[in-house]
Amino acid sequence: GHGKPDEKAVVADLVLIAHNLRYDFTFIWEKIFCLNVIDKGTRLMGGGGRIYVRTPRGQNVKRYIKVSFLDSLNMIATKLSNFGSYFNLQIKKEIMPYNTYTHENVKERHIHWDKLYPYLKNELSDDDIEEYEKNMVEWDCHHADENTYDIIEYSKRYCEMDCMVLRAGYTTFREQMRSIDPHLDPINYCSAPGLAQDYLIRQGCFEECWALCGIPRQFIQQCVVGGRTMC
Repeated sequence: GHGKPDEKAVVADLVLIAHNLRYDFTFIWEKIFCLNVIDKGTRLMGGGGRIYVRTPRGQNVKRYIKVSFLDSLNMIATKLSNFGSYFNLQIKKEIMPYNTYTHENVKERHIHWDKLYPYLKNELSDDDIEEYEKNMVEWDCHHADENTYDIIEYSKRYCEMDCMVLRAGYTTFREQMRSIDPHLDPINYCSAPGLAQDYLIRQGCFEECWALCGIPRQFIQQCVVGGRTMC
């Protein structure tokens, strides 16, 4: 083990939340030390670790950021594009024409409308194309003098909007859960079933029931056939 952490070494406590964590995690896992992940089959439920930072001259303590990460998809099982309607948000997931991002176009970056439009027409509806153009102008990605569009800057702003939608939706979800029970904070759970189980326990639903583990549980588990059931 690593022993008891030195409080002086922890410079921040950070929680990272992603919608479909396994994808985002591939970009950061090499930067995380003392990594501890929670897997369930092929799903990445969450985990934690450390990101070390520069230590000021004269200090011998290694300084690091304590990082925890969660997958909001395990808690809110819907597409991010549904967050706006689900949580009555004033913002929404924006439009991204993925097929536009070919190797050639990414290298060129500033794409003339005549070249860009066929990509949009093949992937988006007319309403979405109109919305896409509007975003380009509002996000300063349109260069009117040359009628070109900066697809790299647009992708950056698109990702920022994704983060804003996720944060707003997840914050609303936390408030809703804590309004039911102050002890039910989704940020302390890896999945909705885990949160639901704690709520049922607190409501007394399992009174006069026995919790089993080890060999007795393994024996009884053999009676289970099929997948999830509800009663």
